[in-house]
Amino acid sequence: MTGPDAITGLASLASAMLSPTVPDNLDEETAQAVRRAWPHAVEQIVAKQLADRTGPEQPLGQALAAAAEQALDAYLSGQGSAPALEFPSSAAWLEQYLLPHYVRRSGTHRWCPQWWAHPEAVARIEALWRAWEGLRWDGSTGMAVWWSDYCDPHMNVLLSLEGPFHACARGHTMPEPFTTVPIPEDPAPAAQDAGR
Repeated sequence: MTGPDAITGLASLASAMLSPTVPDNLDEETAQAVRRAWPHAVEQIVAKQLADRTGPEQPLGQALAAAAEQALDAYLSGQGSAPALEFPSSAAWLEQYLLPHYVRRSGTHRWCPQWWAHPEAVARIEALWRAWEGLRWDGSTGMAVWWSDYCDPHMNVLLSLEGPFHACARGHTMPEPFTTVPIPEDPAPAAQDAGR
């Protein structure tokens, strides 16, 4: 990848990693205009920075490699920062992104509005949010992978009539967790029996 393709590719990555923080006092139309203009503005900045770093003595590919190496070194040494999260928490992501995009009939699926009281649901929703935050940076197949490999399998379990909300058919009810028995002081005899 060289020339304009490299600039566009690097700008896309930079734009995603440096997504703008839109002030809360902007109306939605203005906020959307800022978000739409952001990638073009970043592309202009990246093109200028690369033009400043390249010349006859340093081809574009070398400049890109050097910049990437510097960014990686800064990140690994703790001087850089991880990409900003789109949502501050799994709860915000669930309410603002997932539930508006994932709609199913209630007769064949079970949901509990008090999902946060179900430990399995909390763990799965947290995992889905973290996977979404990571895969959203992949501009090609990241979201397709997230839907097929993460969202659909986890949501099928969460919303199953036998899932963590199975007891909530008529309102929130905490199901009984599985129980265990204490591990014996000397588990060797039990382990030997299992091998027979």
